[in-house]
Amino acid sequence: MTKYRDSKCVWLAGASVLAMGLLAPVAVAQEDGESTRTLSTVTVTTQKRTESIQDVPIAVSAFDPENLERLNINTGSDLQFNIPNFQASQGNFSAGSISIRGIVNAAVGASSDDAVGTHINGVPSSGSYILETELFDVERVEILRGPQGTLYGRNATGGVLNAVTAKPNYDEFSANLQASYGEYNSQKLTGYVNIPIGGDFGIRLAGFTLKRDGFSDAILPDGTKQDVDGRDLSALRATIGGDFNEKSRFWLMYETYEEDSTRTRSTKQLCTKDTRPFPFNQGCTPYETSGLGYARDGNGNPIQVRPGFGTVNSAGTLGGVLAANLGLYSTFGTDSNAGNTTSTNLREFETNLIPKFASNQDTITGQFQYDFDNNLTLTLLGSYNDSSREFSDDYNKGIGSVKFNITGLTPDVDGDGDGDFLGYEALTGQALPFDSRMRVPADTLLATDRSAQAFVTKSFEARLQSDYDGPLNFTVGALSLFAEGDTDYNVFFNTAEALGVATGLPGDRTYYRSHSPYKLDAKAVFGEVYYNMTDNFKWTLGLRYTDDQKAQKNTPSLLLEPAGPAGPYNAGGQLN
Repeated sequence: MTKYRDSKCVWLAGASVLAMGLLAPVAVAQEDGESTRTLSTVTVTTQKRTESIQDVPIAVSAFDPENLERLNINTGSDLQFNIPNFQASQGNFSAGSISIRGIVNAAVGASSDDAVGTHINGVPSSGSYILETELFDVERVEILRGPQGTLYGRNATGGVLNAVTAKPNYDEFSANLQASYGEYNSQKLTGYVNIPIGGDFGIRLAGFTLKRDGFSDAILPDGTKQDVDGRDLSALRATIGGDFNEKSRFWLMYETYEEDSTRTRSTKQLCTKDTRPFPFNQGCTPYETSGLGYARDGNGNPIQVRPGFGTVNSAGTLGGVLAANLGLYSTFGTDSNAGNTTSTNLREFETNLIPKFASNQDTITGQFQYDFDNNLTLTLLGSYNDSSREFSDDYNKGIGSVKFNITGLTPDVDGDGDGDFLGYEALTGQALPFDSRMRVPADTLLATDRSAQAFVTKSFEARLQSDYDGPLNFTVGALSLFAEGDTDYNVFFNTAEALGVATGLPGDRTYYRSHSPYKLDAKAVFGEVYYNMTDNFKWTLGLRYTDDQKAQKNTPSLLLEPAGPAGPYNAGGQLN
Protein backbone atom coordinates (compact mmCIF):
# COMPACT_ATOMS: atom_id res chain seq x y z
CA MET A 1 0.00 0.00 0.00
CA THR A 2 1.23 3.46 -0.81
CA LYS A 3 0.19 6.55 1.09
CA TYR A 4 -0.18 9.83 -0.74
CA ARG A 5 -0.24 13.24 0.81
CA ASP A 6 -1.30 16.33 -1.10
CA SER A 7 -0.21 19.55 0.52
CA LYS A 8 -1.34 22.90 -0.83
CA CYS A 9 -0.08 26.03 0.86
CA VAL A 10 -0.45 29.72 0.25
CA TRP A 11 2.18 31.92 1.84
CA LEU A 12 1.78 35.66 2.13
CA ALA A 13 4.75 37.79 3.02
CA GLY A 14 3.44 40.86 4.77
CA ALA A 15 4.50 44.30 3.72
CA SER A 16 7.80 45.25 5.29
CA VAL A 17 9.28 48.65 5.85
CA LEU A 18 13.06 48.70 6.10
CA ALA A 19 15.53 51.48 6.56
CA MET A 20 18.49 51.11 4.25
CA GLY A 21 21.76 52.80 3.50
CA LEU A 22 22.84 52.83 7.12
CA LEU A 23 26.50 52.62 6.23
CA ALA A 24 27.98 55.82 4.87
CA PRO A 25 31.49 56.60 3.59
CA VAL A 26 33.94 57.21 6.38
CA ALA A 27 36.18 60.30 6.34
CA VAL A 28 39.64 59.79 7.79
CA ALA A 29 42.03 62.61 8.65
CA GLN A 30 45.69 61.85 8.05
CA GLU A 31 48.87 63.75 8.77
CA ASP A 32 49.60 64.42 5.10
CA GLY A 33 46.14 65.77 4.36
CA GLU A 34 42.52 64.76 4.34
CA SER A 35 41.44 61.74 2.29
CA THR A 36 38.26 59.70 2.02
CA ARG A 37 38.07 55.94 2.48
CA THR A 38 34.94 54.37 1.00
CA LEU A 39 33.73 50.93 2.00
CA SER A 40 33.83 48.48 -0.89
CA THR A 41 30.53 47.50 -2.44
CA VAL A 42 29.40 43.92 -1.89
CA THR A 43 27.30 42.61 -4.77
CA VAL A 44 24.72 39.89 -4.12
CA THR A 45 21.85 38.17 -5.89
CA THR A 46 19.74 37.42 -2.84
CA GLN A 47 16.63 38.85 -4.52
CA LYS A 48 17.37 36.99 -7.79
CA ARG A 49 18.88 40.18 -9.24
CA THR A 50 22.38 41.64 -9.04
CA GLU A 51 22.49 44.54 -6.58
CA SER A 52 24.48 46.03 -3.75
CA ILE A 53 23.99 44.37 -0.37
CA GLN A 54 23.25 47.87 0.96
CA ASP A 55 20.09 47.95 -1.17
CA VAL A 56 18.73 44.57 -0.07
CA PRO A 57 15.90 44.80 2.53
CA ILE A 58 16.75 41.36 3.94
CA ALA A 59 18.95 40.24 6.83
CA VAL A 60 21.73 38.77 4.71
CA SER A 61 25.35 37.71 5.18
CA ALA A 62 27.53 37.39 2.08
CA PHE A 63 31.05 36.01 1.62
CA ASP A 64 33.22 36.40 -1.47
CA PRO A 65 36.31 34.21 -2.13
CA GLU A 66 38.60 36.63 -0.27
CA ASN A 67 36.41 36.57 2.84
CA LEU A 68 36.05 32.80 2.74
CA GLU A 69 39.82 32.42 2.67
CA ARG A 70 40.48 35.08 5.29
CA LEU A 71 37.95 33.57 7.71
CA ASN A 72 39.11 30.01 7.00
CA ILE A 73 35.65 28.94 5.82
CA ASN A 74 36.21 25.66 3.98
CA THR A 75 32.83 23.93 4.29
CA GLY A 76 29.24 24.95 4.88
CA SER A 77 29.62 23.90 8.51
CA ASP A 78 32.29 26.55 9.04
CA LEU A 79 29.79 29.30 8.28
CA GLN A 80 28.23 28.95 11.73
CA PHE A 81 31.34 30.47 13.33
CA ASN A 82 30.92 33.66 11.32
CA ILE A 83 27.15 34.24 11.05
CA PRO A 84 24.76 35.20 13.86
CA ASN A 85 21.77 32.93 14.49
CA PHE A 86 23.16 30.22 12.18
CA GLN A 87 23.98 26.64 13.23
CA ALA A 88 24.87 23.61 11.14
CA SER A 89 25.46 19.99 12.15
CA GLN A 90 25.52 16.49 10.72
CA GLY A 91 22.58 14.38 11.84
CA ASN A 92 22.85 10.96 13.46
CA PHE A 93 21.57 9.27 10.33
CA SER A 94 22.17 10.28 6.69
CA ALA A 95 21.12 13.91 6.70
CA GLY A 96 22.49 17.17 8.01
CA SER A 97 20.55 20.01 9.57
CA ILE A 98 20.81 23.79 9.30
CA SER A 99 19.19 26.16 11.77
CA ILE A 100 18.59 29.89 11.38
CA ARG A 101 17.18 31.86 14.31
CA GLY A 102 16.40 28.57 16.05
CA ILE A 103 14.18 27.31 13.23
CA VAL A 104 15.27 23.80 12.23
CA ASN A 105 13.78 20.57 10.95
CA ALA A 106 14.40 18.03 13.73
CA ALA A 107 12.21 15.33 12.19
CA VAL A 108 13.80 12.04 11.14
CA GLY A 109 12.02 10.88 8.01
CA ALA A 110 12.38 10.73 4.25
CA SER A 111 9.32 12.90 3.66
CA SER A 112 10.20 15.70 6.08
CA ASP A 113 11.10 19.09 4.58
CA ASP A 114 14.03 21.26 5.57
CA ALA A 115 13.21 24.41 7.51
CA VAL A 116 16.15 26.21 5.89
CA GLY A 117 16.45 26.08 2.12
CA THR A 118 19.84 25.04 0.74
CA HIS A 119 20.56 26.09 -2.84
CA ILE A 120 23.46 25.75 -5.26
CA ASN A 121 23.27 28.44 -7.97
CA GLY A 122 19.66 29.03 -6.93
CA VAL A 123 18.68 25.34 -7.33
CA PRO A 124 17.24 23.46 -4.30
CA SER A 125 19.86 21.05 -2.97
CA SER A 126 20.55 18.71 -0.08
CA GLY A 127 21.75 20.43 3.06
CA SER A 128 24.04 17.48 3.84
CA TYR A 129 26.16 17.95 0.72
CA ILE A 130 27.10 21.56 1.37
CA LEU A 131 27.97 20.73 4.99
CA GLU A 132 30.34 17.92 4.02
CA THR A 133 32.15 19.03 0.89
CA GLU A 134 34.58 21.89 0.35
CA LEU A 135 33.44 25.32 -0.85
CA PHE A 136 35.79 25.45 -3.85
CA ASP A 137 35.88 28.01 -6.68
CA VAL A 138 32.77 29.84 -5.52
CA GLU A 139 31.84 33.37 -6.51
CA ARG A 140 30.07 33.98 -3.21
CA VAL A 141 28.02 32.38 -0.45
CA GLU A 142 24.83 34.12 0.70
CA ILE A 143 22.76 33.43 3.81
CA LEU A 144 19.31 35.02 4.04
CA ARG A 145 17.63 35.03 7.44
CA GLY A 146 13.86 34.91 7.69
CA PRO A 147 11.18 33.29 5.47
CA GLN A 148 12.17 33.28 1.77
CA GLY A 149 9.55 31.01 0.17
CA THR A 150 8.04 33.85 -1.90
CA LEU A 151 11.46 34.50 -3.42
CA TYR A 152 12.87 30.98 -3.88
CA GLY A 153 9.65 29.02 -4.46
CA ARG A 154 10.41 26.25 -1.93
CA ASN A 155 10.01 25.78 1.81
CA ALA A 156 12.35 28.22 3.53
CA THR A 157 10.75 29.13 6.85
CA GLY A 158 14.04 29.86 8.59
CA GLY A 159 15.94 31.27 5.64
CA VAL A 160 18.12 30.26 2.69
CA LEU A 161 21.76 29.33 2.16
CA ASN A 162 22.76 29.87 -1.48
CA ALA A 163 26.23 29.07 -2.84
CA VAL A 164 27.04 30.59 -6.23
CA THR A 165 29.84 28.88 -8.17
CA ALA A 166 32.28 30.87 -10.31
CA LYS A 167 31.30 31.17 -13.98
CA PRO A 168 33.57 31.46 -17.05
CA ASN A 169 35.18 34.80 -17.87
CA TYR A 170 35.54 35.02 -21.65
CA ASP A 171 37.74 38.15 -21.59
CA GLU A 172 41.02 36.60 -20.45
CA PHE A 173 42.79 33.37 -19.56
CA SER A 174 43.42 32.74 -15.89
CA ALA A 175 44.41 29.84 -13.67
CA ASN A 176 45.10 29.16 -10.02
CA LEU A 177 46.51 26.21 -8.09
CA GLN A 178 46.81 26.00 -4.32
CA ALA A 179 48.37 23.16 -2.34
CA SER A 180 48.53 22.81 1.42
CA TYR A 181 49.92 20.32 3.91
CA GLY A 182 49.02 20.20 7.57
CA GLU A 183 48.73 18.14 10.72
CA TYR A 184 47.39 14.59 10.55
CA ASN A 185 48.99 14.27 7.10
CA SER A 186 46.38 16.64 5.65
CA GLN A 187 46.92 17.10 1.91
CA LYS A 188 44.69 19.49 -0.01
CA LEU A 189 44.86 20.57 -3.64
CA THR A 190 42.46 23.17 -5.08
CA GLY A 191 42.52 24.93 -8.42
CA TYR A 192 40.79 26.23 -11.50
CA VAL A 193 41.56 27.20 -15.09
CA ASN A 194 39.49 29.72 -17.07
CA ILE A 195 39.77 29.49 -20.87
CA PRO A 196 38.21 31.90 -23.40
CA ILE A 197 37.13 29.90 -26.46
CA GLY A 198 36.36 32.70 -28.88
CA GLY A 199 33.71 35.33 -29.15
CA ASP A 200 31.87 35.90 -25.89
CA PHE A 201 32.21 32.32 -24.64
CA GLY A 202 34.45 30.59 -22.15
CA ILE A 203 35.08 27.37 -20.24
CA ARG A 204 36.01 27.09 -16.57
CA LEU A 205 37.36 23.89 -15.01
CA ALA A 206 37.73 23.60 -11.24
CA GLY A 207 38.31 20.90 -8.68
CA PHE A 208 39.75 19.90 -5.35
CA THR A 209 41.01 16.85 -3.53
CA LEU A 210 41.45 16.40 0.21
CA LYS A 211 43.07 13.54 2.09
CA ARG A 212 43.67 13.52 5.81
CA ASP A 213 44.40 10.95 8.50
CA GLY A 214 41.88 10.57 11.28
CA PHE A 215 41.70 12.54 14.52
CA SER A 216 40.58 9.51 16.55
CA ASP A 217 42.09 6.11 17.32
CA ALA A 218 40.07 2.92 16.94
CA ILE A 219 41.30 0.00 19.07
CA LEU A 220 40.58 -3.22 17.16
CA PRO A 221 39.92 -6.69 18.65
CA ASP A 222 43.57 -7.71 18.14
CA GLY A 223 44.71 -4.71 20.19
CA THR A 224 46.09 -2.70 17.30
CA LYS A 225 45.12 0.93 16.72
CA GLN A 226 43.93 2.51 13.50
CA ASP A 227 43.21 6.18 13.02
CA VAL A 228 39.63 6.95 11.96
CA ASP A 229 37.53 10.03 11.25
CA GLY A 230 39.78 10.78 8.29
CA ARG A 231 38.89 12.33 4.95
CA ASP A 232 39.26 11.19 1.35
CA LEU A 233 37.09 13.30 -0.95
CA SER A 234 37.34 15.04 -4.30
CA ALA A 235 35.21 16.93 -6.80
CA LEU A 236 35.48 18.20 -10.38
CA ARG A 237 33.39 20.91 -12.03
CA ALA A 238 33.18 22.02 -15.65
CA THR A 239 31.21 25.12 -16.69
CA ILE A 240 30.70 26.57 -20.16
CA GLY A 241 28.99 29.89 -20.65
CA GLY A 242 28.79 33.16 -22.51
CA ASP A 243 26.66 35.73 -24.29
CA PHE A 244 24.82 34.90 -27.50
CA ASN A 245 24.23 38.61 -28.01
CA GLU A 246 23.52 41.70 -25.94
CA LYS A 247 20.17 40.32 -24.81
CA SER A 248 20.74 36.61 -24.16
CA ARG A 249 23.29 34.62 -22.18
CA PHE A 250 23.68 31.15 -20.69
CA TRP A 251 25.83 28.82 -18.64
CA LEU A 252 25.87 25.02 -18.30
CA MET A 253 27.62 23.21 -15.46
CA TYR A 254 28.50 19.59 -14.68
CA GLU A 255 29.89 18.59 -11.28
CA THR A 256 30.86 15.24 -9.82
CA TYR A 257 31.70 14.63 -6.17
CA GLU A 258 32.97 11.50 -4.44
CA GLU A 259 33.95 10.61 -0.89
CA ASP A 260 35.20 7.39 0.67
CA SER A 261 36.26 8.29 4.20
CA THR A 262 36.31 6.92 7.72
CA ARG A 263 34.15 9.69 9.20
CA THR A 264 32.65 8.61 12.50
CA ARG A 265 28.93 9.23 12.32
CA SER A 266 28.67 8.86 16.09
CA THR A 267 31.11 9.92 18.77
CA LYS A 268 32.52 7.93 21.66
CA GLN A 269 29.69 6.45 23.72
CA LEU A 270 29.67 7.45 27.39
CA CYS A 271 27.97 5.07 29.79
CA THR A 272 27.65 4.23 33.45
CA LYS A 273 27.02 0.51 33.79
CA ASP A 274 23.63 -0.34 35.24
CA THR A 275 24.55 -2.82 37.99
CA ARG A 276 21.03 -3.87 38.91
CA PRO A 277 20.41 -7.60 38.49
CA PHE A 278 18.73 -9.15 35.47
CA PRO A 279 16.00 -8.50 34.38
CA PHE A 280 15.89 -5.01 35.90
CA ASN A 281 19.00 -3.44 34.39
CA GLN A 282 18.82 -1.26 31.28
CA GLY A 283 22.43 -1.57 30.17
CA CYS A 284 23.40 2.00 31.06
CA THR A 285 22.26 4.65 33.48
CA PRO A 286 22.02 8.22 32.23
CA TYR A 287 24.74 9.63 34.49
CA GLU A 288 27.56 8.57 36.75
CA THR A 289 25.82 8.83 40.11
CA SER A 290 26.01 7.24 43.50
CA GLY A 291 23.96 4.18 44.32
CA LEU A 292 22.43 2.31 41.42
CA GLY A 293 22.46 5.32 39.14
CA TYR A 294 19.16 6.74 40.26
CA ALA A 295 20.13 8.51 43.49
CA ARG A 296 18.44 11.91 43.70
CA ASP A 297 18.67 14.93 45.95
CA GLY A 298 15.68 16.59 47.62
CA ASN A 299 14.75 18.33 44.37
CA GLY A 300 14.84 15.12 42.37
CA ASN A 301 18.09 15.95 40.55
CA PRO A 302 20.77 13.28 39.97
CA ILE A 303 23.60 13.34 42.50
CA GLN A 304 27.25 13.68 41.40
CA VAL A 305 26.39 13.99 37.73
CA ARG A 306 29.50 13.27 35.63
CA PRO A 307 30.10 11.66 32.24
CA GLY A 308 30.36 7.91 32.57
CA PHE A 309 33.34 5.97 31.22
CA GLY A 310 31.93 2.55 31.92
CA THR A 311 30.65 -0.12 29.54
CA VAL A 312 27.18 -1.34 28.68
CA ASN A 313 25.76 -4.16 30.79
CA SER A 314 24.80 -6.37 27.85
CA ALA A 315 22.48 -8.46 30.05
CA GLY A 316 20.01 -5.60 29.74
CA THR A 317 20.05 -5.64 25.93
CA LEU A 318 18.11 -7.75 23.46
CA GLY A 319 21.36 -9.14 22.10
CA GLY A 320 22.39 -10.39 25.53
CA VAL A 321 19.00 -12.02 26.18
CA LEU A 322 19.13 -13.82 22.82
CA ALA A 323 22.68 -15.02 23.53
CA ALA A 324 21.53 -16.70 26.75
CA ASN A 325 18.49 -18.25 25.03
CA LEU A 326 20.67 -19.75 22.28
CA GLY A 327 23.25 -21.14 24.70
CA LEU A 328 25.96 -18.77 23.51
CA TYR A 329 26.21 -17.73 27.15
CA SER A 330 25.63 -20.21 29.94
CA THR A 331 23.31 -18.13 32.12
CA PHE A 332 20.89 -15.24 31.86
CA GLY A 333 22.33 -12.03 33.19
CA THR A 334 25.77 -12.61 31.66
CA ASP A 335 27.42 -9.28 30.89
CA SER A 336 29.66 -9.61 27.84
CA ASN A 337 31.55 -6.48 28.94
CA ALA A 338 32.25 -7.65 32.50
CA GLY A 339 35.52 -6.22 33.79
CA ASN A 340 35.99 -3.91 30.81
CA THR A 341 36.93 -0.27 31.21
CA THR A 342 36.77 2.58 28.73
CA SER A 343 39.55 5.04 27.99
CA THR A 344 38.90 8.56 29.30
CA ASN A 345 40.39 9.87 26.06
CA LEU A 346 37.36 11.07 24.09
CA ARG A 347 39.22 10.44 20.83
CA GLU A 348 39.95 6.79 21.58
CA PHE A 349 37.48 3.93 21.53
CA GLU A 350 37.23 0.18 20.97
CA THR A 351 35.45 -1.11 17.90
CA ASN A 352 34.91 -4.22 15.81
CA LEU A 353 34.21 -2.22 12.64
CA ILE A 354 36.13 0.57 10.92
CA PRO A 355 33.63 3.35 10.11
CA LYS A 356 32.62 3.80 6.49
CA PHE A 357 31.39 7.07 5.01
CA ALA A 358 30.74 6.96 1.26
CA SER A 359 29.02 9.65 -0.78
CA ASN A 360 28.64 10.24 -4.51
CA GLN A 361 26.87 12.99 -6.40
CA ASP A 362 26.55 14.01 -10.05
CA THR A 363 24.86 17.29 -10.96
CA ILE A 364 23.98 19.00 -14.24
CA THR A 365 22.66 22.56 -14.01
CA GLY A 366 21.97 25.12 -16.71
CA GLN A 367 20.61 28.65 -16.91
CA PHE A 368 19.43 30.83 -19.82
CA GLN A 369 18.50 34.51 -19.56
CA TYR A 370 16.92 36.88 -22.07
CA ASP A 371 16.43 40.65 -21.70
CA PHE A 372 13.31 42.06 -23.34
CA ASP A 373 13.16 45.64 -24.62
CA ASN A 374 10.68 46.67 -21.93
CA ASN A 375 13.12 46.16 -19.01
CA LEU A 376 11.96 42.61 -18.33
CA THR A 377 14.32 39.63 -17.90
CA LEU A 378 13.29 36.00 -18.40
CA THR A 379 15.33 33.35 -16.56
CA LEU A 380 15.09 29.61 -17.19
CA LEU A 381 16.93 27.41 -14.67
CA GLY A 382 17.02 23.60 -14.76
CA SER A 383 18.94 20.92 -12.87
CA TYR A 384 19.40 17.14 -12.62
CA ASN A 385 21.00 15.54 -9.56
CA ASP A 386 21.84 11.89 -8.83
CA SER A 387 23.20 11.26 -5.34
CA SER A 388 23.86 8.35 -2.99
CA ARG A 389 25.21 8.09 0.54
CA GLU A 390 26.07 5.17 2.83
CA PHE A 391 27.43 5.22 6.37
CA SER A 392 28.22 2.31 8.67
CA ASP A 393 29.62 2.22 12.18
CA ASP A 394 30.02 0.22 15.38
CA TYR A 395 27.47 2.18 17.34
CA ASN A 396 28.30 0.91 20.84
CA LYS A 397 32.06 1.44 20.45
CA GLY A 398 33.14 -1.52 22.55
CA ILE A 399 34.63 -5.04 22.40
CA GLY A 400 33.26 -7.67 24.74
CA SER A 401 35.41 -9.51 27.28
CA VAL A 402 33.17 -12.58 27.80
CA LYS A 403 33.46 -14.91 24.81
CA PHE A 404 30.80 -17.14 23.28
CA ASN A 405 30.48 -20.80 24.21
CA ILE A 406 31.39 -23.28 21.50
CA THR A 407 28.10 -24.43 19.92
CA GLY A 408 26.79 -25.43 16.52
CA LEU A 409 26.11 -21.77 15.84
CA THR A 410 29.50 -20.67 17.14
CA PRO A 411 32.25 -23.16 16.24
CA ASP A 412 35.81 -22.59 17.40
CA VAL A 413 37.21 -21.56 14.02
CA ASP A 414 40.50 -20.02 15.16
CA GLY A 415 41.31 -22.69 17.77
CA ASP A 416 41.47 -20.34 20.76
CA GLY A 417 38.84 -22.21 22.77
CA ASP A 418 36.08 -19.65 22.18
CA GLY A 419 33.04 -19.86 19.95
CA ASP A 420 33.07 -17.71 16.78
CA PHE A 421 29.96 -16.49 15.00
CA LEU A 422 30.82 -16.12 11.33
CA GLY A 423 27.58 -14.65 10.06
CA TYR A 424 24.36 -15.73 8.41
CA GLU A 425 25.91 -16.36 5.00
CA ALA A 426 28.66 -18.61 6.33
CA LEU A 427 26.23 -20.88 8.20
CA THR A 428 23.38 -20.99 5.67
CA GLY A 429 25.01 -20.32 2.32
CA GLN A 430 22.36 -17.65 1.65
CA ALA A 431 23.43 -14.11 0.86
CA LEU A 432 22.01 -11.20 2.81
CA PRO A 433 20.84 -8.05 1.00
CA PHE A 434 23.76 -6.00 2.36
CA ASP A 435 27.54 -6.19 2.33
CA SER A 436 28.78 -8.80 4.82
CA ARG A 437 31.49 -6.38 5.98
CA MET A 438 28.74 -4.86 8.11
CA ARG A 439 28.81 -7.97 10.28
CA VAL A 440 32.41 -8.99 10.86
CA PRO A 441 33.10 -12.39 12.49
CA ALA A 442 33.20 -12.06 16.28
CA ASP A 443 33.55 -14.25 19.37
CA THR A 444 31.41 -11.97 21.53
CA LEU A 445 28.38 -9.70 21.18
CA LEU A 446 28.55 -7.36 18.19
CA ALA A 447 26.19 -4.60 17.02
CA THR A 448 26.65 -2.35 14.00
CA ASP A 449 24.38 -0.05 12.03
CA ARG A 450 24.06 1.26 8.49
CA SER A 451 22.38 4.39 7.14
CA ALA A 452 21.95 4.83 3.39
CA GLN A 453 20.17 7.13 0.98
CA ALA A 454 19.87 7.34 -2.82
CA PHE A 455 17.88 9.99 -4.68
CA VAL A 456 17.37 11.41 -8.16
CA THR A 457 16.11 15.00 -8.22
CA LYS A 458 14.98 17.11 -11.18
CA SER A 459 13.96 20.75 -11.01
CA PHE A 460 12.96 23.51 -13.41
CA GLU A 461 12.26 27.16 -12.69
CA ALA A 462 10.97 29.97 -14.92
CA ARG A 463 11.20 33.51 -13.60
CA LEU A 464 10.30 36.96 -14.95
CA GLN A 465 11.74 40.10 -13.35
CA SER A 466 11.33 43.80 -13.96
CA ASP A 467 13.99 46.50 -13.77
CA TYR A 468 12.01 49.71 -14.13
CA ASP A 469 13.38 53.13 -13.24
CA GLY A 470 10.23 53.96 -11.30
CA PRO A 471 9.35 52.94 -7.74
CA LEU A 472 7.47 49.75 -8.70
CA ASN A 473 9.18 46.43 -9.62
CA PHE A 474 8.33 42.76 -9.34
CA THR A 475 9.56 39.16 -9.54
CA VAL A 476 7.25 36.28 -10.52
CA GLY A 477 8.15 32.65 -11.09
CA ALA A 478 7.05 29.04 -11.32
CA LEU A 479 8.93 26.02 -9.99
CA SER A 480 8.58 22.30 -10.66
CA LEU A 481 10.55 19.76 -8.63
CA PHE A 482 10.52 15.96 -8.77
CA ALA A 483 12.49 13.69 -6.43
CA GLU A 484 12.46 9.92 -6.03
CA GLY A 485 14.61 7.64 -3.93
CA ASP A 486 15.08 5.39 -0.91
CA THR A 487 16.22 5.90 2.64
CA ASP A 488 17.38 2.94 4.74
CA TYR A 489 18.46 2.44 8.31
CA ASN A 490 19.60 -0.99 9.50
CA VAL A 491 20.86 -2.31 12.83
CA PHE A 492 22.74 -5.62 12.81
CA PHE A 493 23.61 -7.70 15.87
CA ASN A 494 25.07 -11.17 15.64
CA THR A 495 22.82 -12.92 18.16
CA ALA A 496 19.75 -11.94 16.09
CA GLU A 497 21.42 -13.51 13.06
CA ALA A 498 22.22 -16.58 15.12
CA LEU A 499 18.54 -16.84 16.07
CA GLY A 500 17.66 -16.55 12.38
CA VAL A 501 19.93 -19.48 11.56
CA ALA A 502 18.55 -21.55 14.46
CA THR A 503 14.89 -20.96 13.54
CA GLY A 504 15.19 -20.86 9.75
CA LEU A 505 14.17 -17.22 9.33
CA PRO A 506 15.06 -15.59 5.99
CA GLY A 507 18.12 -13.40 6.02
CA ASP A 508 16.23 -10.12 5.80
CA ARG A 509 14.52 -10.90 9.13
CA THR A 510 17.75 -11.17 11.12
CA TYR A 511 18.34 -7.44 11.56
CA TYR A 512 16.34 -4.26 12.18
CA ARG A 513 15.25 -2.84 8.87
CA SER A 514 13.71 0.57 8.22
CA HIS A 515 13.13 1.10 4.50
CA SER A 516 11.45 4.25 3.17
CA PRO A 517 10.83 4.57 -0.59
CA TYR A 518 9.78 8.15 -1.21
CA LYS A 519 8.55 10.25 -4.11
CA LEU A 520 7.95 14.01 -4.25
CA ASP A 521 6.22 15.94 -7.03
CA ALA A 522 6.14 19.63 -6.11
CA LYS A 523 4.93 22.66 -8.01
CA ALA A 524 4.85 26.28 -6.93
CA VAL A 525 3.95 29.72 -8.22
CA PHE A 526 5.55 32.60 -6.36
CA GLY A 527 6.39 36.25 -6.60
CA GLU A 528 7.15 39.52 -4.90
CA VAL A 529 6.19 43.14 -5.62
CA TYR A 530 8.45 45.99 -4.50
CA TYR A 531 7.53 49.64 -4.06
CA ASN A 532 10.12 52.26 -3.12
CA MET A 533 8.39 55.12 -1.35
CA THR A 534 11.75 56.87 -0.90
CA ASP A 535 15.39 55.94 -1.42
CA ASN A 536 15.45 54.51 2.10
CA PHE A 537 11.89 53.25 2.46
CA LYS A 538 10.57 50.16 0.66
CA TRP A 539 7.45 47.99 0.76
CA THR A 540 7.59 44.29 -0.18
CA LEU A 541 4.57 42.08 -0.77
CA GLY A 542 5.12 38.36 -1.47
CA LEU A 543 2.83 35.48 -2.34
CA ARG A 544 3.44 31.77 -2.94
CA TYR A 545 1.13 28.88 -3.83
CA THR A 546 2.58 25.39 -3.37
CA ASP A 547 1.21 21.97 -4.33
CA ASP A 548 3.31 19.09 -2.93
CA GLN A 549 2.36 15.52 -3.84
CA LYS A 550 4.20 13.11 -1.52
CA ALA A 551 4.06 9.32 -1.80
CA GLN A 552 5.73 6.86 0.55
CA LYS A 553 5.31 3.10 0.61
CA ASN A 554 4.35 1.63 3.95
CA THR A 555 7.27 -0.70 4.58
CA PRO A 556 7.17 -2.32 8.03
CA SER A 557 10.26 -2.11 10.19
CA LEU A 558 11.36 -5.73 10.34
CA LEU A 559 13.12 -7.63 13.11
CA LEU A 560 12.48 -11.36 13.45
CA GLU A 561 9.13 -10.96 11.64
CA PRO A 562 7.41 -14.06 10.22
CA ALA A 563 8.29 -14.64 6.57
CA GLY A 564 6.51 -15.70 3.42
CA PRO A 565 3.49 -14.51 1.45
CA ALA A 566 0.98 -15.37 4.17
CA GLY A 567 -0.48 -12.45 6.05
CA PRO A 568 -0.10 -8.81 5.07
CA TYR A 569 3.55 -9.09 4.05
CA ASN A 570 4.96 -10.30 0.78
CA ALA A 571 8.37 -11.88 0.36
CA GLY A 572 10.00 -8.48 0.00
CA GLY A 573 8.74 -7.34 3.36
CA GLN A 574 6.49 -4.59 1.99
CA LEU A 575 2.79 -4.07 2.49
CA ASN A 576 0.67 -5.20 -0.46
